[in-house]
Amino acid sequence: MVDYAEAFKRPFLDVKKLFAGTFILVGFFAVLWGASFLVILSSTQSILALAETNAALPEVSMLPLIFLYVLSILLFSVPTGFFARFGLNAAKKSFEIPSWKNFGALFRDGFFLSVLLWAYSAPIFLVNYLLFGVNQFSLSFSPEAQEAFLGSILERPLLYMPLLLAVYLLYMYILPIVMLSFMETGNFAGGFRLDNIFKKAFTLKYLGSWILSIAVTLGLGIILLLMILILAFTVIGIPLLIIAVPMFFYVLLLIVSSIYGQAYGEIDGQFSIPVSRPKMGKFKQK
Repeated sequence: MVDYAEAFKRPFLDVKKLFAGTFILVGFFAVLWGASFLVILSSTQSILALAETNAALPEVSMLPLIFLYVLSILLFSVPTGFFARFGLNAAKKSFEIPSWKNFGALFRDGFFLSVLLWAYSAPIFLVNYLLFGVNQFSLSFSPEAQEAFLGSILERPLLYMPLLLAVYLLYMYILPIVMLSFMETGNFAGGFRLDNIFKKAFTLKYLGSWILSIAVTLGLGIILLLMILILAFTVIGIPLLIIAVPMFFYVLLLIVSSIYGQAYGEIDGQFSIPVSRPKMGKFKQK
């Protein structure tokens, strides 16, 4: 049985790791926020310059967005590996919070997971292309393409949105199972074991854990939003937010990783794939 009490209290049992994880995430967020600010500032200056000349709708370059996307993957590969390892520990009922010391191994795990999840997002790219005619790999978004995209959304929204929503929901539903299947085996083959993934995903135990995780995410997200609205209008609030937001994500991701990990480990009562990870060595370091 999934120990929900353990999942909720675990992040707060080790205060040292709580603050260590928070300040490490602060560093990653600071780099991403700084890069995003520079991109937004540059784009705003370009738009204002075009507005002064009464130019037509400009062609939107996708390079800044691609840069931020790649940067976010590289930056958050370490946290991704960290939380995925904790999910695997929870599946084994050890609940040991991993160490941040081995950045190289965490980055490797997280980067491989990012590549794996990007591969699973291929159906989303395909649906977007078929429905809206938008090539997500294009380096620019012409005015004609922008108008066609908006027109296609407004023309038949009742036909497009349910299909797109269904694809997104399925993608989000199986992601935790895909990640844990990869972590269990330490190779991409485990991440593509569709028989194992769907066998575990379409069970009442996993469905209940997924629904609870979504509810927890939404509930804590509302609390975070209210906290941001309150602190953003006070002098001392901004420094507190710099700490509070990363701490929120640290606690939230530990909770949901524990819930998903326990459900994954309890389906069939054991791991469905024999554990053999001599190359990746993830079982040697929790």
